[in-house]
Amino acid sequence: MRTLAAHGTGCGVLTAAVIPFLRDRPAQVRATVRAIAAAGATSATPLVLHLRPGAREWFTAWLGQRHPYLVSRYKRLYAEAAYAPKWYHRRITRQVHDPVREYGIGPTRAEVPHRLGPPIRPSPPDPRRPPRVRCPVRPSSYFFRSIRGHPTPRSGQEPAEHVHPAAHSGTMPRGP
Repeated sequence: MRTLAAHGTGCGVLTAAVIPFLRDRPAQVRATVRAIAAAGATSATPLVLHLRPGAREWFTAWLGQRHPYLVSRYKRLYAEAAYAPKWYHRRITRQVHDPVREYGIGPTRAEVPHRLGPPIRPSPPDPRRPPRVRCPVRPSSYFFRSIRGHPTPRSGQEPAEHVHPAAHSGTMPRGP
C-alpha cells in the first residue's frame, strides 16, 4: 500500500475481520486506523466477523478453548445467524469513522481524488434499437434450451415445441 500511495494511487482498506469482544475495543480500533493512515490509505471500511456454517463451528470450538467465557456472548450476539446484528455493525462503523476523520483519510481528504476523471454517464438510447427489457428473474438454461428447440440436459427427450407457461411468470419448474 505504501508503494501505491507513493505513486499517487489511492487505496482503501477493509479492516477485517473485527472480532467481537476480542479486537473491537476503541483503543484497538484507533491503533488499527492509525496504522492504516500511516501506510497511506485513502479510506478504511470495517468488516465485522461473520460466521457461516463450517467457519462457525470451527470458530466456536477455538473460542471455547481459548476464551471460554465468551462462548455464551457469541451465541447471543450471533443468535443462529451468520452476521452480527446491525446495532453492533453501526457501533463498529462509528468507532472506525471517528479516527478516520481525525487522521484525515476517507471521503473528506481533499488532496486525494476518489474518482479519476469525469463521472461515466450512460449514453443516450439509440432510437433505432428497441428498448431493452429486463427480466425480474434470471431465466434458467432450461428456459433458453426450450425456446431454442434443444432438448434439456436433464430430460434428453425431443426438442420442446413451446415455451413452458411458467417461463413467463418468472417461476420455472425444477427437473427431477
